[in-house]
Amino acid sequence: MIASDHAPHDVDEKDVEFDRAAFGIVGLETSLPLSLKDLVVKMSKQPAKMLKIDNDIKEGNPADLTIIDPESQYKIDPAAFVSKCKNTPCAG
Repeated sequence: MIASDHAPHDVDEKDVEFDRAAFGIVGLETSLPLSLKDLVVKMSKQPAKMLKIDNDIKEGNPADLTIIDPESQYKIDPAAFVSKCKNTPCAG
């Protein structure tokens, strides 16, 4: 299972001495490009199985879908994040 404890921190909360900085890095915008290989299983099917939820895409089930282009190129750019959190070691 992969999950993101999305607790965003503004740049001002991170741009301080290391021991005074808020904990964590951005996860919401980096989960997909860093985990694409097994993404569907780890972020959807496995949690549903553990929670005994039928999340198959079929008539009658609720739909919450993300559509991606696996051929597209993406460079992680914190300045483009929608979240107020911009801290990530994965930039570039």
